[in-house]
Amino acid sequence: MAELVLKDTQQCLLSISEEDARGNPVEVKPDELTWLSSDETVATVTDNGDGTALVVAAGALGLAQVQVQDSETDGTNIAGTLDVQVGPGPVTKVNITPGTPTEQGA
Repeated sequence: MAELVLKDTQQCLLSISEEDARGNPVEVKPDELTWLSSDETVATVTDNGDGTALVVAAGALGLAQVQVQDSETDGTNIAGTLDVQVGPGPVTKVNITPGTPTEQGA
């Protein structure tokens, strides 16, 4: 399974390709695709309607699986899955926390 690592401030365009049993390319039919996220607090996915989708880090850190399901006209369903790991973004703030005051020399 493929994996994508995002910072909590990032997004990424996803695209798919399909093959038959012999490895020959098959035309992607966008109207037969359904995109899903296993955890929308970690990553959301939006279908662009053209065989691509946009995955966006949603705020929570962790792992979500993005799945695209292809519902063929013959009734078969096939799916592809991508692990999306969302981690912290770049440091934007430093906090200083004081300890408890004590007497000097104690």
